[in-house]
Amino acid sequence: MQDIVVILALVLGGIILTHECFRVRRCSQVDFLTGVSLLYFICYCVVPIYIQSLQDTDLGFWNWIFRLPFSASEYVSASLLSIIGYLAIIAGYHAADDKAARHLGTQFKTWIIPETLKVVIASTFGVLGLVSLFIYAGEVGGFAIMVQAVGFFRNQTEAYSDLGFFIKIAPFTSLSSYLFWDLLASTTRTLGKAAFSFCFVVTFVSSLLILYSMGGRVQFVFYLLTFVLYASFRRGRLPLPHVFTATVVFMLVILFGKEIINYNVYLSDDIIGTAWEDISTDPFVGVRKLLIEFAFPYVSLSYLVQMVPDNISYRWFIDIPLGVAYLLPKPLLGLDLPATITMIYDEQLNVPIPIDLLSFGYTSLGVIGTILVCLVFGVLLCLADAFFPPHELRILALLRAAWLLYLSAQVMYGTPQHALVAGFPLLVGTLAIVACRKQLISQPISVKRDSLLLH
Repeated sequence: MQDIVVILALVLGGIILTHECFRVRRCSQVDFLTGVSLLYFICYCVVPIYIQSLQDTDLGFWNWIFRLPFSASEYVSASLLSIIGYLAIIAGYHAADDKAARHLGTQFKTWIIPETLKVVIASTFGVLGLVSLFIYAGEVGGFAIMVQAVGFFRNQTEAYSDLGFFIKIAPFTSLSSYLFWDLLASTTRTLGKAAFSFCFVVTFVSSLLILYSMGGRVQFVFYLLTFVLYASFRRGRLPLPHVFTATVVFMLVILFGKEIINYNVYLSDDIIGTAWEDISTDPFVGVRKLLIEFAFPYVSLSYLVQMVPDNISYRWFIDIPLGVAYLLPKPLLGLDLPATITMIYDEQLNVPIPIDLLSFGYTSLGVIGTILVCLVFGVLLCLADAFFPPHELRILALLRAAWLLYLSAQVMYGTPQHALVAGFPLLVGTLAIVACRKQLISQPISVKRDSLLLH
């Protein structure tokens, strides 16, 4: 069975690489499907091969991946599902591609967002996020406790405060930072640059604090990567210094992020010192820690193939309306909502593990559910590429980068609840910016979406 898993992983890797190499002739920049393909390749090609070498290895928290032997047939089923899922994603992407590109070619318009409106939107989101941050910090006992007890609050399944939902609103500061960055780079007035610099620093630092307090390492890193991708969109290439810095930050967060988050929760253990000693003694430990963080989508899919529908009934996509409902402040409204698939899975494993995109589809309606979810996801990626083409406006380049990273992350964190909570500020902020835009209608131009380059 393990040999079959390796073969299927190599087949999937060949499909991804061949498809992306063919597309790169037409694409001048990283687009939405490229970002998804990269994460998909790591999670479903590299990981299935790599985890075969981990048997009889003490992985600490990650020992849960050994509960189902790697020789089990469910891993073969998961590998087949990963191939089916990727084919469905690219089918959905290309099914919408021609229509989206044709619409963009005939309806392309220049967006003009007046500076006054940008200041108003940025200030509104900034104040909303900062006020929410202060309310949340007050509820948990102050900023010191909020920072020190991140690991404790992150692992809570029940609401620990009636006003705890404000932490979901606080990330609006990230949208504010995008706008203030745009204003800072656009203005030529000395006083304006000073004011916008101050506002950007405040919202940027606040965003990092908020994302850290939420305990989401991926969101934390992706927020920083947004500015790296933005630079690549503006320049038409990836700036090497930015890429190097982002890579170092990414590795530090992945290698030590969990230890830092849990540092003040498990006071009896020098978990940071232990992690550093392990990595410095054996560099391969660092490689293992990096790759193992991408293992849960494939392993979870294998486990759920075994559990569904015998131990866990088909969900029939009930998690979509539940995801919307979980945005509401449940304690204040007195809501008692049913458990989501993530909660049910956590209870089955007794380990807090997210549900990925393929697993969400499979738990909803088996193989058909996986195909449907991946088809819709592929269409969504194409529409995002069409709606956020490479553009000279800085704020639109930032939004393209933010949406690209957000949608790529859904490969690993694909449940509606997680997607809506993580993307709520981005969605609302984007709608507000689009609603306030003005357009100078240009003559219709006939171009393909991928040929809209930045200069």
